[in-house]
Amino acid sequence: MNRKTLALAGALLVAAALAAGCNDDDGNGGQADTGSPGAPAATAPLPTRTPPPVPTEGGEVDSGDLGYTASVPEGWAAQAPNAPAGTLADLYVGPGGTGIPPTILVRCATGPAPDAVQASLTAVAAIDPAATVGEPTVVAGVPATTVTYTAGSAQTAFRVSKRDVLFSDGRCAWTITLTAGEGMLAQYEPAFTAFLASFRTEG
Repeated sequence: MNRKTLALAGALLVAAALAAGCNDDDGNGGQADTGSPGAPAATAPLPTRTPPPVPTEGGEVDSGDLGYTASVPEGWAAQAPNAPAGTLADLYVGPGGTGIPPTILVRCATGPAPDAVQASLTAVAAIDPAATVGEPTVVAGVPATTVTYTAGSAQTAFRVSKRDVLFSDGRCAWTITLTAGEGMLAQYEPAFTAFLASFRTEG
């Protein structure tokens, strides 16, 4: 993938963020295994969610109030993540991993935040100056920004690799994050790519 460093892409990403209305938020406590930096200002607290059921063999899940459907890979299971005020989140945990299992975290931040993508990218750059922004992509028919970086884990002694996909459909500012042990993202990229391709928003 042809990537630009955050330093070179900053100006372009500001424009892209304003045009697409993308957003990011911290779904599991800062640099925790399933979270990402750059949270916008919180809105009113939301009730704790019950994670959607996932068929044992994998398959489509309906998130209900979070407002999406997606196909979860075989062997992955839903767990309830910690989510800050103003954020709804689902967490899917995969098999395997070295010290830490792979996860896909889906977050919906409510309320307008047109510059949140740039704020998130700035926060990522502070954590990992070598973070890279990928080529523009599309999720659920909406332009999306992708950033890949490495961070410390708040729950283990391991460092983790992360890939955030950020976009907004007008109802939610979405962040979908793949997390795996450091240097292990490529192993789970097919599952993440399939999840993103199947992701659909409702309403």
